[in-house]
Amino acid sequence: MKKLVQAAGLLIFAGLIALVGAEAIVRSCNVFMVERAAVRYVPRQTAQNLRPVSISQLHPFLGWSDRPQTPLPLDPVFATRLFAHAGSSADARDVARTQANSLGFYSPLWDYRLVQPGEFVVGVFGGSVAGWLAVVGSEDLRTALARRLNMDRASVRILNFALGGYKQPQQLHALTEALLLGIPLDVVVNIDGLNEVVFGGQDALIGFHPVFPSRQHLASAIGISAFGEMLSIRDTETMYRIAREKQLAAQVLDAVHRSWIGRTELGKAYAGAMSLAHGARAARLEKQLQEHLALNSTVGDIMPSLSDPCLGVPDACWDLIGALWFRSSLMMDAVSRRFGAKYAHLLQPNQYVSGSKQLTDEERATAYDPTPPWSQSVMQGYPVLQERGRQLKDAGVAFVDLTQLFSDRTDTIYIDTCCHYNATGIHLLVEAVATHVAALYPSQGDMPSQLRAIERSDPLEKRLKVE
Repeated sequence: MKKLVQAAGLLIFAGLIALVGAEAIVRSCNVFMVERAAVRYVPRQTAQNLRPVSISQLHPFLGWSDRPQTPLPLDPVFATRLFAHAGSSADARDVARTQANSLGFYSPLWDYRLVQPGEFVVGVFGGSVAGWLAVVGSEDLRTALARRLNMDRASVRILNFALGGYKQPQQLHALTEALLLGIPLDVVVNIDGLNEVVFGGQDALIGFHPVFPSRQHLASAIGISAFGEMLSIRDTETMYRIAREKQLAAQVLDAVHRSWIGRTELGKAYAGAMSLAHGARAARLEKQLQEHLALNSTVGDIMPSLSDPCLGVPDACWDLIGALWFRSSLMMDAVSRRFGAKYAHLLQPNQYVSGSKQLTDEERATAYDPTPPWSQSVMQGYPVLQERGRQLKDAGVAFVDLTQLFSDRTDTIYIDTCCHYNATGIHLLVEAVATHVAALYPSQGDMPSQLRAIERSDPLEKRLKVE
């Protein structure tokens, strides 16, 4: 019996030594970064967050927006690459805590109508690249603008009106909605280009007019959120499986947050791996369901479209896509001017623009895919936008082509095969935006003296503060 106790004690001691050693290795070698990031960056979800398969909801003007109070969709792999390189003062945990506000945009400010008189307000419009700049680069942009415009940093306010998948004329509609609501804007910054050529090109090829929001995104919002009663029994079962996998992923993270295991890097790695496995199964099922709904004829009948001779013909709609992008920017410029705001339009950098960056080995492995749709759409569509951009400049629009922004960089910037940048790339984009905005104010006399007062009724302001 004594020998048995001694053997058990020895095994326990050896196990503890092994755990301590494994913990030391994880910490010193910084391994399992993605798994640990799942515990650090992925917000704890509630049952309410788990119900809808899509975080999107129908929007009467914009096509879709994200559900208010939805946590920022920060994939652990994306988060790891996003903050892997220095270059931004953004705090990763603060970014992870960001939620969609009352308008469906990710921002720490719940309602943009509560912006105070005396603030210098910059609205950022576009797709996910613009959105990440407005979230991750917000504080850097405030600093850069204050420095260039000789302003008090505390008076600079950045408002995010960008959302993943948005393409023109969604930016135009978001701007008109903001102005209709009385949201004050001193500068309108529009960063776009990729979604227009990728999603616009894909939609045109299947016969869906690119003047409408992306069919892929719209089908998800319509088919899953608004018309759930139209789902088949099989689709409903798939929705349950997705919700269950999401629930299990959330329960693992919740358990590790509540226990002492969450204080160890080894525990974080193990819990993160389990959570990611459940999350990956949910994502795979979700993608299958969304693809099925996008091809479903009943859902397709709900969404309007228009006819055009180029629709359904390969590579025939680039002129139409370029014209829609060009006119939308002209209108954003005109509307901004009419309401006393400056307008700046920037064509976003992308890794598939020929000669725009010497890709690192890391970028080639994780951020470059020569197969359609990204590479092909950029190679064919961006030259059209660049030509249209020159026409915008000729028409008096403050347009700048930023496709060569990273041309002299030899470090890693791109973090996925679509378009997104790490914190270093976001910081470089912030500096370019600040430079371009500052150029809109060539002298101090051009700056608003008391920065436009906002017309508000007291009842509205009081009611919003209560809410």
